[in-house]
Amino acid sequence: MLMLVILAAGVVFAITLQREMFPESRPDKLLVSAVYPGVQPEDVEKSVTIKIEEALRGLEGIDEVESQVAEGISFTTLTMAQSVDDVDVMMQEVRNEVDSIQDIPDDVEKISLRKVVPQLPVISIAVFGHASEAELKSTARDLRDELLKLPGVSRVELNGVRQDEIYVDVKPHRLLEYDITFEEVAAAIRSENLDISGGQLKGNRSSVAVRTIGEQQKADELENIVIRSESDGRQIRLKDVADLSDGFVDSDLEALFNGKASVNCVVFKGDDEDAVLISSVVKTYVAGRVGKPMPEVGIATQIRVPTIQTIYDNAKADPIPEGYSLQLHTDIARFVEGRLDLMTRNGGWGLVLVLISLNLFLNWRVAWWAAVGLLVSFIGTFAVMWAV
Repeated sequence: MLMLVILAAGVVFAITLQREMFPESRPDKLLVSAVYPGVQPEDVEKSVTIKIEEALRGLEGIDEVESQVAEGISFTTLTMAQSVDDVDVMMQEVRNEVDSIQDIPDDVEKISLRKVVPQLPVISIAVFGHASEAELKSTARDLRDELLKLPGVSRVELNGVRQDEIYVDVKPHRLLEYDITFEEVAAAIRSENLDISGGQLKGNRSSVAVRTIGEQQKADELENIVIRSESDGRQIRLKDVADLSDGFVDSDLEALFNGKASVNCVVFKGDDEDAVLISSVVKTYVAGRVGKPMPEVGIATQIRVPTIQTIYDNAKADPIPEGYSLQLHTDIARFVEGRLDLMTRNGGWGLVLVLISLNLFLNWRVAWWAAVGLLVSFIGTFAVMWAV
């Protein structure tokens, strides 16, 4: 009876056990980031980065402090000592030290602190075709939103595409007409605290850096920013002195797949998520979108995701738009599946050899009970792994 209970529990836990490439590890780094809009790297370093480093360098539990500085932003990476047992307590100590810095400039936006958690990409999807960068990015965003609805998928990032940027082309003659300075225009945009990507406010003779956050806003949503309100009630808006347009950050980034422009949707594994399950669900969804037959799905995935057939059917009913193609690549889960398959085959052949050897040199009863003992021990291990 006890053996039957162990076998049943082992089978159940083997099906529901989390499968991944590497075991989970605690974060060993913390990242302190500070935004100082419109300031050159040298000034950011003097005003912010050095002060943060000085405040944290002598903190017990911190082995190494490294910083990177760019225009308007500072990153300081803290490597924790192996002796640190509680990362959350260490984070609170770092936060207290940062908050106690007195002479940080008032224009510095909120200083943030977060753990640097290793993220394992499970599988990537290339979206490619003969389309503009904006159209490709829009299609990839739609795909990302659909992937996030799949069971087991919690994080999808876009790679190989430039960040959004809104171009503000200031008209000098309009500034003279309304007696407005270039800096007033930049200050009006900054004061709105809009959720858009960073960039430069550009004119014929000079430029002012404008840094905000996000990717959802469009140029037409900025047109009605009020730059100045006159005494007679008349308001001068951004569209009165500048032309606005949507674009991308000026960089040399270019992604190609099969010789065509592309964007990659990278699916990551979160905490307590199964890499093989994520890969199977994504491959099933993509097969439906491109009209291919449904791929083979393991028994464990079918049990844990009983709607897998529905996912395929719904995806097949919504094919990828004409002119675009989807291609899976960098499937890390196949290595996990390969190791599990190797373990299963080795265990099976080992059991057969034990049966044959003991049956030849002893008797069938000894061979039988030895094989049963091995089987119970092997399958029972999954129950112990789940409990631990």
